[in-house]
Amino acid sequence: GALHVMALAAVCGAVGIAGGILATSLPMLIAAQFIAGCAWGAVFVSAFSAASSLGSPGRVGIAMAILWAVLALATLGRMLMVGGGYTRQPNLASIIAWAPAVAWLFGGLTLAQAARVLRRR
Repeated sequence: GALHVMALAAVCGAVGIAGGILATSLPMLIAAQFIAGCAWGAVFVSAFSAASSLGSPGRVGIAMAILWAVLALATLGRMLMVGGGYTRQPNLASIIAWAPAVAWLFGGLTLAQAARVLRRR
């Protein structure tokens, strides 16, 4: 289902992000960005699909609203980091570069486990 797709796409996104960090040429960077972008699209669509299917009957709107709220909070966090100058700190450069790949990998593995647990029910 949607959780399986989201888990696989998140792991692919982590690979794409890592590829972008490690790219040594423009064609490699373009390929990595393409992989990461496709993965983001798949995660985004499958997140809405999962939210609509996991919401109890008559409560799908709440699940969708929670998803939109989480996306808004993530956007706000990113804007605060950039606006506060944290992304320009040289001592945080490696953390800022690798944190998205680690987060996507952790998220993908967590979703894979959640899908496995929900499938057994």
